[in-house]
Amino acid sequence: MLKKTGKPIEQKNRSRYLLWLRTFLGLCILTTIVAWVINKGILLERLNGTVLMWSTLISMLTSMLHAATLSSIANAYERKLDYRYALYICALGSLGNAAGGLPLGTTLKYVILYKRVGLRIGQITFGLTGYTVAISLALLGYATISAFLLNLRPDIRAIPGLLLVVSIIAVIALGIWAPRSKVIYGLFGPFLRRRSFLIVAALSLSLASLFILNSSIVGHYLFPEHALILVIFLSAAGIFIGLASFLQSIAGIQEMTMGLSAFVSGIDPIDGVQIALVMRIASIISSGVVLSLFYLMPGKIRRS
Repeated sequence: MLKKTGKPIEQKNRSRYLLWLRTFLGLCILTTIVAWVINKGILLERLNGTVLMWSTLISMLTSMLHAATLSSIANAYERKLDYRYALYICALGSLGNAAGGLPLGTTLKYVILYKRVGLRIGQITFGLTGYTVAISLALLGYATISAFLLNLRPDIRAIPGLLLVVSIIAVIALGIWAPRSKVIYGLFGPFLRRRSFLIVAALSLSLASLFILNSSIVGHYLFPEHALILVIFLSAAGIFIGLASFLQSIAGIQEMTMGLSAFVSGIDPIDGVQIALVMRIASIISSGVVLSLFYLMPGKIRRS
C-alpha cells in the first residue's frame, strides 16, 4: 500500500517543483528584460499616467470577458459557475501571471472548475484550449489584414494569411471528424450548439480586439512615430505567438514575442518589448483593483 500511495505523492511533489522552477526561470527572464529596458529603452521617459489609466481600464474589461469565458465553458457542459466568482478567479490568476508567472492562473481554473463546478479534466482542457484557438484565429485575422496593408517582405506578409487558412481548415476538419469519436464529440459537441458557438465566437473576437486595442493605445502614447497599422501588426503577431506557444503565462515570454514581432516588422525589438511591459504593469494594477473590490465588499463571494 505504501508503494502505491507513494508514487502519486512523488509525482505531485515533482509537478509542484516544476511549477516553481518555471516561475523562477520566468522571473529571471523578466528581470533581464526590465534591466534591458531601463538601460536601453525610453519607457521611463515616455510612460505617464494617461497611458497607464487607459491600459488599466482595458485590462479590467479584459478580465471581465475572461470571466465570461469560464462561465460559458461551464454552461456549455450544463454546469453553473457564478460570474462574480469567475471574475475573482480570473483576477487572481491574472495578478499571478502578470506579477511573474506565479502558478495561480491555469492551475486555479482547473481546481475550481473541477472541484467546485464538477467539470471533468478533459472538458476543462478542451474548453480553455478552444478559447485559445478561437482568440488565436481572431488575432491571425488582424495580423493578416494589417500585414497586407504594410510594406513588409512578401514572405512575412503571406505567413499570417497562410496560417489563418490552414487553421480554419483544421478546425473544420475536426468538426467533421468529431462525430466519429464518442469521446471527442462529447467534448466538441456542446460547442457546436448555436448559442454556445455564437458566445465563443463573440467573446473570442472581443478579447482579441481588446488585446489589440490595449497594445495600440500603449504604442500610440509611447511611440507616436510608428504608424498605427504597424503597431496593430506587431501586437497581433506577438500576442498570437505567445498564445500559440502556450507559454504566455511564463514571465517575460510575452515581452519576447512582442520584441520578435517588432523585429520582423522592421523596427527596434525593444519597442515591442516596452509595449508588452506596460501592458503587464497595467494588468497588475487592474487585477489588484478588482481583487481589492472583492475584499472590500461586505458579502462573501458565492462559490456556486
